[in-house]
Amino acid sequence: MLQSIQMRSKSRIILFSREVHSGKTTELLELLEHKEGIGGILCPNKNGRKHAMFLPERKTYLLESNGEKSSIKVGNYILDKTILKKISDYLAQMKPHDFGLIVVDEIGKLELKNEGYEPGLSRLIQNFHKQQPGCRLILVVRDSLLLQVIEKYKLENYEVAGNIQEVSNFLV
Repeated sequence: MLQSIQMRSKSRIILFSREVHSGKTTELLELLEHKEGIGGILCPNKNGRKHAMFLPERKTYLLESNGEKSSIKVGNYILDKTILKKISDYLAQMKPHDFGLIVVDEIGKLELKNEGYEPGLSRLIQNFHKQQPGCRLILVVRDSLLLQVIEKYKLENYEVAGNIQEVSNFLV
């Protein structure tokens, strides 16, 4: 049975933050599996490769590149710039009032350098702040970049969740 997203806390932004490769995306996928009213992007590993899953449709694209010229290296990954642009464009056109919850997985080094999901991520956050309360935003951020992300996006009225139960407490 599908469940809708309802607000339980006054904060509208949840920063789901832990160390790299600690299962944040996997836990979110499990938590949100039977929920409706969710938009955004999740980036799970499938068969050892990073993918981009567009919500709510759950359409999935291979995010990792095979080293084609339209790629960018970040950490151990070589990412496909065309898919990153597709994500940026998707985030830019999202209207927070159309969803109960928007998830962005994962804000990292590229976004801090205005690459990756940019400029779409900045536009989404700006639109989010302009909308009436009702929508929630979960931003997935590795713990080592948390303060930089808060500063870059001038986030206010947020809460930090370090485990999936804390994230779940925001959802009914």
